[in-house]
Amino acid sequence: ALCVALASGAAAVSLWAPAACGSGIPMVKVELNGVRVPGALSARTLLVKLAGITLVVASGLPCGREGPMVQLGAGIGRLVLRWQSRLLSLSCCTSAAAQVRILDGDRHLRDLVSMGAAAGVAA
Repeated sequence: ALCVALASGAAAVSLWAPAACGSGIPMVKVELNGVRVPGALSARTLLVKLAGITLVVASGLPCGREGPMVQLGAGIGRLVLRWQSRLLSLSCCTSAAAQVRILDGDRHLRDLVSMGAAAGVAA
């Protein structure tokens, strides 16, 4: 009964963020190729993926955790880039040196997403 409840919880969690369904590796590959999928690496998707994989593993269902860990790592890399860019673009940091440090969106996004994905594989 507990396994059924945990499996039902894992299925319900994926309804809240549909981008959290599946392995996660295809979403990361799409992002690294430059195609932006709305919500693929958002904070909501990461929370749902974390809760879902926790419930799936706790229920004893056969699944691999490597794919979701890759998506979690890549999403954390993307969130780090977003937060750092917001911090550097505050009105108090409008000097020329601060403007140089603001990260370029596409190039740095690919770097941080790939570093996060590698960290997810290593975890």
